[in-house]
Amino acid sequence: MANVLLTISDITKEALAVFHEECQLIKSCTRKYEDRFNRTGAAIGSSVDIRKPVRYNVTNSADITGAVQSSEESVVTLSVNKRKVVGMDFSSEDLTLHIDDFSARFIRPAAARLAREVDLEIAKEILINGQRVARATITNDVSFADCTATNAILAQQFADPDRRIYLDADNNASVVNANSGLFQSAELISEQYEKGVMQTSAGLKFVNSESIPLITFSGTITAADVVLTAVSGATSIALDGITGTATEIKKGQAFSIAGVNMIDPETLEAKPKAYTFIASADATISAGGATVSVANPIVANGAGVNLSTVNVSALPATNAVVTFLEGAATAGDSAYVIQALAKDSVAFASVDLDLPGVSKMEGRENYDGVSMRILKVYDGQTDIGIYRLDLLFGVKVLRPEFVTSMIGKVV
Repeated sequence: MANVLLTISDITKEALAVFHEECQLIKSCTRKYEDRFNRTGAAIGSSVDIRKPVRYNVTNSADITGAVQSSEESVVTLSVNKRKVVGMDFSSEDLTLHIDDFSARFIRPAAARLAREVDLEIAKEILINGQRVARATITNDVSFADCTATNAILAQQFADPDRRIYLDADNNASVVNANSGLFQSAELISEQYEKGVMQTSAGLKFVNSESIPLITFSGTITAADVVLTAVSGATSIALDGITGTATEIKKGQAFSIAGVNMIDPETLEAKPKAYTFIASADATISAGGATVSVANPIVANGAGVNLSTVNVSALPATNAVVTFLEGAATAGDSAYVIQALAKDSVAFASVDLDLPGVSKMEGRENYDGVSMRILKVYDGQTDIGIYRLDLLFGVKVLRPEFVTSMIGKVV
């Protein structure tokens, strides 16, 4: 029987299936917001506001005079601002292949590469959010206790019990090797030895991912303090008195501030654990000072404050001591940032790109909240079809309190 040419629908569906299989971090994301965007052809820059739950105070008296609260929600903006494209060319002979052969040779490498890029974008968003677990030293292997510490923070914030921790291959291998006897029921232990997969333990599903970010430190930071008391809603903190060899505070580097603690998400009372700030961009250190940007506004409870925005027990105060969690890192030290997060703490939305009608070979498919488009332009002289595989999407951390991270072993 003569071969039948693969259709654009065959190719698009297969590419989307491979993408879904290969993408790891997206499995922790909620993908329910894509319907809020224009489904007839989205444009980059489109955005929607996503409401966060209201927080209420509780009184101890039957009389609530003066204690009635406004049911004011806070919002997080999800923007479709990321575009990923893979360009490919196929001959008519290539299209006579069976879909399995065609996928192995062409689709799988392209879709897997695209999945890696999407995972990297998700990981970059996670990097600058949430709380950081302080490890005793980043020159040692990651321990089981380090991993359980990330889960403890999520538990204290009442995060969804479906939680994953993403580790690079080296850190994953060291945790498996050191703790293989502690993980899993007997029928799953073999997977640790055969595949390096730990499945679920200590309330976390362990996942190997090579898409988590890498930080390269500029040197040690032995001391620092806050210049002035932060204003409620501030998205940056001015530091001075910085000592050590570091020339920059790197994006993703974490620090705590004396007197600023985590809060109970319901009562808003201070917890006996320091809140960790994470730099959302590189900050140059000059004359012992630097201004560090953070991803989320710094808000403490107080008069006129929308309770759903509160994230710290108190605002950073003038001259408060600052401690860098990875302050002992030396110049050139590089380490992966292991990320743990609860389900639906991050939003992912991809939207339908327009089919311009310039070719008979145009396809768009949507599966499990991911929309992918493939277009073909044909060159009759060479009998080569040029294909473009497009994905337009946005990523946003909805609940920073449901995200934790730690620095892995220096590589």
